[in-house]
Amino acid sequence: MGAHAPYLTLHFKRIGFTQEDIGLVMALGTSIKIFTNPAWGVWTDRAQSRRPILMTMLSCSMLLYGCFVFANSVWAAAILMMVWGGTATQVVPLSDELTMHEMRRSGGEYGRTRVWGSLGFMLLAVATGWVMDISGQPLFFAIFIICELAALVILWGLPNRLVEVRVAEKATGALAGLRAMFTKRIVLCLGAALFAAFAAMTYFVFLSIYLDTLRFDDSMKGLAWGVAIVAEIALLLTAGRFIERYGCRWLILIGLGGVILRSSIYAFVSIRWVAFLASSLHALTFAAVHIGAVHFLTDEAPKGRNGAVQLLLSATMWGIGGAIGSLMAGYLAAGLGYRGMYAVSIVFGVIGMVIFLPLLKDRRPSAETDVAM
Repeated sequence: MGAHAPYLTLHFKRIGFTQEDIGLVMALGTSIKIFTNPAWGVWTDRAQSRRPILMTMLSCSMLLYGCFVFANSVWAAAILMMVWGGTATQVVPLSDELTMHEMRRSGGEYGRTRVWGSLGFMLLAVATGWVMDISGQPLFFAIFIICELAALVILWGLPNRLVEVRVAEKATGALAGLRAMFTKRIVLCLGAALFAAFAAMTYFVFLSIYLDTLRFDDSMKGLAWGVAIVAEIALLLTAGRFIERYGCRWLILIGLGGVILRSSIYAFVSIRWVAFLASSLHALTFAAVHIGAVHFLTDEAPKGRNGAVQLLLSATMWGIGGAIGSLMAGYLAAGLGYRGMYAVSIVFGVIGMVIFLPLLKDRRPSAETDVAM
């Protein structure tokens, strides 16, 4: 993803897409998760081994991504993004589920394990920008495909115990299981995560383009993303101790505060070095919210439904949130400019915080709560 996130939208801008076009393409690419995540969730909850599911996702992602080179019209890019988005982006929530399962069985901290993914993202983001500056070509396509192929080889070689999830009790029926996943606390957490995602899309979709307006070259854009991931790694290494002492709810709330702070900087400060360093707040706006939500929902998930609940989080944040957030970001950037777009993003962070605050007062120890829907 380090070869993808910083550079795909920049590529779209350079081939002539407008801000609205970019928002539309990214929105359609993430909206498909609303429909594909439940299907992946059914397969996930019925399969003990995650290997064939992950290999299917990675294979489809690798084959489809190269086609973006030929997608020079908005609708070609949008259709391709929808097909690709329905496969590639599900790898992360399933990997999170396997990681949490292994942590509970063997010990360890989720954050410290997640560091390796962040480190890979950082190295690829920086290296890809450097390669593109030297070559003058959008070589991030080739770099992404090579990394996907390497991931497939590694996945194939993993021992069975690392890709299998044994459930103590058989999962409930589809309708009952779906209802059980929508407790009041899960709904509040998902609601807060949704507004965090709205704000995040102004960053993920338009940060590189915004930095372009500040005259950053591609290698500096890559470094800005690298700074974000260095800060994320620092948080990942300390998140376990923070959660143990204060709980995952406070981590989520601090993350939402980070959303407000970063959006405020981009909205009201246009100094280059400040914009560069503001990327470090990614540690809060993404890592804190994501890790906190993964921990919270792992504790809240009904038995036999953890994989489905993690996919529900992905569908909420990067499906609904990604689709609506990308679309809004595109129109806000076109109508209000980038600084106006980030000013609206402040409001998203405030709403997310207000939604989440009741969970700080609710001190019941996870598991069965009243169904909210």
